[in-house]
Amino acid sequence: MSSSVFLSMLNSGSGEVSYTPAEMTYPGGKSLSFHEVADAVDDDAFGDSGNAFYLLDGTVIYTYDLSTPYDLTDAVYNSSKTLATSGGIGLSLKAIRFKTDGTELYLLASDDEVYTYSLSTAWDPSSGTIVAGSVSLGPTYDFYIRDNGIDVYAVNFGDDAIKKYTLPTAWDFSGGSITRVAADDFDTSAFDTGIICLDFKDDGTEVYLGDNTARRIFTVELTTAWDVSTGTENSSKRFDIPLLNSILMPPFSLLFNPNGEEFYILQNKFDADIANHFTMSTNWDVSTASNSNPRNYNMESFDDATTQMYFKDDGVTFFTVDTTNNKVRTFETDVEWNPLYATRNSSKELSSIPPARGIAFKDDGTKMFISEVASGNLDRYSLSTAWDPSTASLDLGKSFDLNADPNIHQQYNITFNSDGTILYVVDNGTTHKVVAYNLSTAWDVSTAVYDVSLDVNTVLDTAFYGIWMSPDDLTLILTGINSGMSYIAKYDLTVEGDISTATHDAAGSLDIETYAAVPVNASFSPDGEYMFFSDRLVEVIRGFIK
Repeated sequence: MSSSVFLSMLNSGSGEVSYTPAEMTYPGGKSLSFHEVADAVDDDAFGDSGNAFYLLDGTVIYTYDLSTPYDLTDAVYNSSKTLATSGGIGLSLKAIRFKTDGTELYLLASDDEVYTYSLSTAWDPSSGTIVAGSVSLGPTYDFYIRDNGIDVYAVNFGDDAIKKYTLPTAWDFSGGSITRVAADDFDTSAFDTGIICLDFKDDGTEVYLGDNTARRIFTVELTTAWDVSTGTENSSKRFDIPLLNSILMPPFSLLFNPNGEEFYILQNKFDADIANHFTMSTNWDVSTASNSNPRNYNMESFDDATTQMYFKDDGVTFFTVDTTNNKVRTFETDVEWNPLYATRNSSKELSSIPPARGIAFKDDGTKMFISEVASGNLDRYSLSTAWDPSTASLDLGKSFDLNADPNIHQQYNITFNSDGTILYVVDNGTTHKVVAYNLSTAWDVSTAVYDVSLDVNTVLDTAFYGIWMSPDDLTLILTGINSGMSYIAKYDLTVEGDISTATHDAAGSLDIETYAAVPVNASFSPDGEYMFFSDRLVEVIRGFIK
């Protein structure tokens, strides 16, 4: 799904806001991303000795400058080198290739014709001028041009073949003539289920195929270089593309660097336009590949036990509690309400807190609340910089001892109503319940007085972990385990903030056993379009969309 579609979903609907887990679906995805410029990337290419990277998106070619050849980590989008082909070809594009010296650009369009742009500045698509004429490859998804400029190889989803063509004149796709050499094809039907992209080893002795359906890379070894008809698929050199946030993402393009030490898979699904980076311990052997992209991480690398997540209401910043390392961690995401593009901001973390389970913030970000594990204290911190936990200082005399309250047996997570006058605490003791306290002074937990409890034992009978109250104080979202299955429960309140009026909405609740082992917290964006929960066991934050 493109980011434009994803964001339009955010703005669509009747205007009525609902916070209903059962309406949500799981998209997944995350990595080095190009969503800020591209909506639905279909192909990519390296150029200029690896110092440039090109993305093909619909009718536009975007250029990125690389400070380190073939390293996308510090890729910088160069808007001055963008080429819009709508005024030239006027068709959507599927694949991109360059002449070896960068003076010509070849584009496979939706009509399966290959068009040529002449570049007055090598490797700069914006300097391109369309050349009259084209050649047809028939139904094709990706193509590859050998460095002699004559041999052309093509694949198409469902064709079960690498098709061979030859040009009568090297690098000339404008003359309207290309010869199909069916005798030199390679039959892939014995192993593939949907080849969609290809790349070659630099000496032509191996060809690599990306399978859209199996989400796998196959290696075909050629006894005669560049002659695919002499190929044999080596099953020991297969590579299964790993899950991306628990989602199998299909490959749309496959690129190797010249020495065969690393490759990139371009993936485009669920608002993720991503170039995933892999390195191989044995050059050109994809079976030895591992993902080493520094932005392709999960929380497990630094969190040992995440017990709660809290989103700032702008959707850009969110926080987690690491109860093992005793830290409040801060993350910032490039796309609002999308943790896929989040980066940990270690400069805004709070260290050396007591072992904690729950976290909450005042609505303006100037107060932070932490529920401790051992002491049972619910502590309040003042933040000299709003929403920056590293600036927190403990407010002495503004704590609330939950362990001393006979209404609580095993406190877990916490939340507040919208104006900070009601505190809600998860009790994961022998009887699972929500315990509500009235605060005579808003956001001052030291003024808390017990009000009422909501028994949720029949809904979350095995474990009760997380709690979230909607901005209108009429929907309560709880997470835990129901009959051995991970579950997000929705409760509707007839009186704002009053949990004594809450009833379980079974139809609006959601079984998340497929996605979570220990769902310790769930929350929604203010408009109800996005839902998130954190999983303590696998250390991941998952996002759902309506």
